[in-house]
Amino acid sequence: MKTNFVKILPLAAAVLLATSCSKDESNENNTVQSKTVEIPFSVQVKTGSKISKIAYTDGDNVTPSFDADDVNTLVLVVTGEGITEGNLTLENTDGKFSGTLKFESEEAATAVTNGTTDLSATITVEGEQTASTESISDLMEKCGHVYTASSTETGDIAPFKYTTETIYLCDGNSYLEVFWENKGNSEITINSTSYTLNSDGKLWLMIPAGTPISVSEFEIDNKTAVAGKIHSINRTYGVLSGVFSVSDTKKVRFSSGNLQYNSTTSTYNFATNQWNYMGDVEANKFGQGVRDLFGYATWVNGQPMGTVNYGSYYNWPSGVTDAQIGEGWKTLSFAEWTYLFNRSGKYGHGKVGDINGIILLPDTWTDPMANGSEFQSGNSAWANVYTKDQWVKMEKAGAVFLPAAGWRNDTSGNGSYSATISAVNGLVGYWSSTSNGTVFIQANNRELRATTSNSGGFAVRLVRVQ
Repeated sequence: MKTNFVKILPLAAAVLLATSCSKDESNENNTVQSKTVEIPFSVQVKTGSKISKIAYTDGDNVTPSFDADDVNTLVLVVTGEGITEGNLTLENTDGKFSGTLKFESEEAATAVTNGTTDLSATITVEGEQTASTESISDLMEKCGHVYTASSTETGDIAPFKYTTETIYLCDGNSYLEVFWENKGNSEITINSTSYTLNSDGKLWLMIPAGTPISVSEFEIDNKTAVAGKIHSINRTYGVLSGVFSVSDTKKVRFSSGNLQYNSTTSTYNFATNQWNYMGDVEANKFGQGVRDLFGYATWVNGQPMGTVNYGSYYNWPSGVTDAQIGEGWKTLSFAEWTYLFNRSGKYGHGKVGDINGIILLPDTWTDPMANGSEFQSGNSAWANVYTKDQWVKMEKAGAVFLPAAGWRNDTSGNGSYSATISAVNGLVGYWSSTSNGTVFIQANNRELRATTSNSGGFAVRLVRVQ
């Protein structure tokens, strides 16, 4: 909903007519001064929130109004056929604008007062910044605005008449509110310009209406900025930017690292980097500490992650005290993993630093590498080699890396728990939500197959449905 003008019709129109003739003594030609018609004119703007700041109306609309700094400063400029000057000044914080409309002729003035002529009006507020890391109010107070009067309440600009009772005010700017969870002080690129998020991972940006919005880290491209709107975009903790098709109708984004569980604190989180894994540590062999190899029927706070529950848990795993990963995560089914790997040219073996693994490319891909370092698809053993700095570019472009975390063989028996860890940095094994369905990949091969048992320990990489 937009803030509106309520028109006060003048009780009387004072028409000032000044006509005079004079003689030019040098050439004796007569010169007649043009007629000037002036009509006192006032409009009342119904207040809502700050015209130099912001309020949330209907969730994301901009609603202007006035504060003390605007009095005797803001000017409503009225234009229309035959109007030579139409500057009205704000008298008070209640939103009354007053002044004089000047016309080129008496006929033009009459056409306005009888409602024949269409009128337009704008308020221009000067500004000095286009972005803020403090608040949306800070941005609104300091950025420039052009508000356009309209006879419609919908936000579409439309002319009004002298006799129109209500006029609405539409903000010509669009605003972008960015939130990137757990990415405080990070860089983000919006329309090819780099900005730094605040410590909470937030940024507010003014964008002219009609401008295409592109945010490379969020894989947003050409989202149109709508006048008078606050466009909120956000990314939840642990979500990578690449979008991947896992069926003809479903797309997902991957977590930023393999799932980890700290048995000491009973909390889950994601590995710091995509290439991180725990390997042959005691926690992965049923000891205490951080583990990242899980059995299919892992117990969580007394709840089994069995054949029925595993694939349906969206707060994965459900019921965990102080879980760090939040809600909305799921494990791909065996069919979804299969669909993902069968996309042409989007899969290949690779290495980040000295860590072997599998690289998956998103549906839309532009390779950031050059000079012979472009991605090579297929089963060639760990063929795509990247430094960790190079992988940062690949990840920013949307690529996913599944490290070869190995697997756990359960050797428990006679009431004791024991296990061995094998093929670390050699086997890429990840659970699906399908019982006995696991992704197995080693050097020079790709095997999507059912396991013989759900008790083996494999890595878990979660996704969010797009």
